[in-house]
Amino acid sequence: MRVSLAAQVLSQTVANGLRCLYGESVKSTTEFVEIMNKWFDTVNVKHLFEGRNTRNLNLAPFKNIEDERLRWLESDFLAYFDKWKSAVNNRTGKFTNQQKERTQLSSQTVLGLKITSKSIVGIVKTLLKAGASFVLTNHINQDALEQLFGHCRHKAGSNDNPNVQQACHLINNIRTVGSQAVPNPVATSKKQLDFTPVPKRNSRQ
Repeated sequence: MRVSLAAQVLSQTVANGLRCLYGESVKSTTEFVEIMNKWFDTVNVKHLFEGRNTRNLNLAPFKNIEDERLRWLESDFLAYFDKWKSAVNNRTGKFTNQQKERTQLSSQTVLGLKITSKSIVGIVKTLLKAGASFVLTNHINQDALEQLFGHCRHKAGSNDNPNVQQACHLINNIRTVGSQAVPNPVATSKKQLDFTPVPKRNSRQ
């Protein structure tokens, strides 16, 4: 899944377009898009002044544990999916469990949203109470190695299968600009890397 494309679809621009073209007939869809757009903005605060420059308060840094967005993440946002599930279960008519599941987000997706939202709220409050002057949620990451690989894939462009030399070059580029502070594997181990191509499997087998 391309998260960037999902964020473009679930955006305020799309919500405004749906409301302008179709009005009340797509009210529920518009509400869902707007809620997800606010969630994406809230958990992806990148810069100190992005919220001010874009006039989008959801992109402002977190500076207070009483921030309305923290309350929204824990209460209104998660309650929206509980309300959605309740509406599906109480819908008049005879529907199978499979049909009901198709009219709402999967349980795995909802669980992931709940875990992410509650975790971010807890982290932001903990950091602010510990003395941090502000928190940028975009920099919160649970897997530093995955983030490093993500930077490598981004810099590799259309090359989905870099070899060892190319991967080392990408990591050196990342280290140079300081986006990821990782030790040089060659310098720390003092060993020469083996660039022998990996043998290919016979496609006829």
